[in-house]
Amino acid sequence: MKNFLFFSLISFFLLSGFVFAQDSEVLNLDLFYSPTCPHCQAENKFLDNIEGKYEGLIINRYVAADPKNLDLLLSLAKKYGAEKHLGGVPLTFLGEDFFIGYNSGIGDKIEKSIERQLKFIPESDNGGFKIPLLDRFNLDKYSLPTLAIIFGFIDGFNICSLGALALILGLVLALRSRKKFLFMEVYLF
Repeated sequence: MKNFLFFSLISFFLLSGFVFAQDSEVLNLDLFYSPTCPHCQAENKFLDNIEGKYEGLIINRYVAADPKNLDLLLSLAKKYGAEKHLGGVPLTFLGEDFFIGYNSGIGDKIEKSIERQLKFIPESDNGGFKIPLLDRFNLDKYSLPTLAIIFGFIDGFNICSLGALALILGLVLALRSRKKFLFMEVYLF
C-alpha cells in the first residue's frame, strides 16, 4: 500500500508538471493599420523583420477601416481599455500589452514585450540554466513539484551526501549495536 501511495504521488507531481507548465506557447500580435499611414508602413517593415525571429509569435495584420475587422477591433479595444484610442493607427495588441502608434522606441518596447511574454533566451545569452547532457533547461516550462523532483534527483548524486551515507552505513556495519551507533553518530555529526 505504501508503494502504491508513493508511486501515485510521484506520478501526480510528474503529470502536474506537464499540465501546469503549459503556458500559452503561442503569442498573438494583432496590428490594426491603415495602408496610407507612414507610421503603419514603418511598423509593418519592423514586423516583417522580426516575423521569423521568435518561435510561437503569430502576427495578424488587419486594415482598421475594413468593416470585417471592426468587431475584432472593438472587442480588443474593450479588453485592453483602449476605446479612447479608436480611430488612430497603428494599434498593436500583443498578449497582455497594448501599443499606440509606432516609432523606433515603440518597436523596442514591442520586441521586449515579445521576449518577456515568450520567455525568449537569445542563443548568445550566457544566462539560463544548463544541465549536463541537456542543452538548455527552461525553468519556466515546468511546475514547482516537477522541478523539485528533477533537482532532487540531480542533487542525489552529490559527492558529499554519498560520502556521508557511506560513512553512516560503514558505522552501522562496524558497530553492530544501536547504542554504539547512536553515540558515534552524535559524536561525529
